[in-house]
Amino acid sequence: MKQFIQAISGKKALYVVMALAVIATVLEIVTSIRNGTNTDWQGMAVYWVAIAGWAACLAEKKKS
Repeated sequence: MKQFIQAISGKKALYVVMALAVIATVLEIVTSIRNGTNTDWQGMAVYWVAIAGWAACLAEKKKS
């Protein structure tokens, strides 16, 4: 179980999640343009802040 937790919280997993977040962000913007609605910037910011926190934790872990 410990290896599984390390695998899903490592640097490679962060890169995969960031790639998926970029795709989701682009799709959200394109969809809002096509539908003529407002883009949910606050919703997108929530997961980008979470990713930034994850990256900060990895950086702190690397330092120690």
